[in-house]
Amino acid sequence: MLSHETVDQGRTGAKRQSWRKGHVRDILAKVIDDSPTATEDEIGERCWNIFNGNVEQLRTIFEYWFANNYRSLVTVKPSTTE
Repeated sequence: MLSHETVDQGRTGAKRQSWRKGHVRDILAKVIDDSPTATEDEIGERCWNIFNGNVEQLRTIFEYWFANNYRSLVTVKPSTTE
């Protein structure tokens, strides 16, 4: 239960992960900007090399993946009480 003093960090993976210290979207944007002729595969490999071994960034990626995939696999039954 959230108290009035608790900040609602949102329910969506993308929203939540973008607030973390290891925000990986900024890294992807920088790699793309720094490598204008690189292919998608090359960009992916460069990002992986940055993320690999960085626990904070891997945690951010995991939270995004988990939040989105968990919600897509779990069916929420509508409440029968009003």
